[in-house]
Amino acid sequence: VWTAKVETPHAKDDRVYLLSVAPGVEAALHTHRGAEFTQVLSGALGDGTDVLEPGDFSERGPDHTHRPKVLGDAPCVCLFATQGRLTPKDLIGRIAFAIADV
Repeated sequence: VWTAKVETPHAKDDRVYLLSVAPGVEAALHTHRGAEFTQVLSGALGDGTDVLEPGDFSERGPDHTHRPKVLGDAPCVCLFATQGRLTPKDLIGRIAFAIADV
């Protein structure tokens, strides 16, 4: 997994990242403090509800809990933006999100 922070004029806790994740990798279970926007550039991403493929865009609100997972044999590259920080639902997520600053 690698991330590249995108500098934008935004509120202190908002985040914009370009993210690349290897096949089969699953994110920590989390919700959001505000909206989360995801644009898939390559690969495929499942979030428990939908499968997002290149060109797909998703908006999730603070009421949506999910654990996105990269599907298929290729890495998933996506651009994501959040209004506020992610809210992890377990200890591993709290540690990982603190390190990644998401």
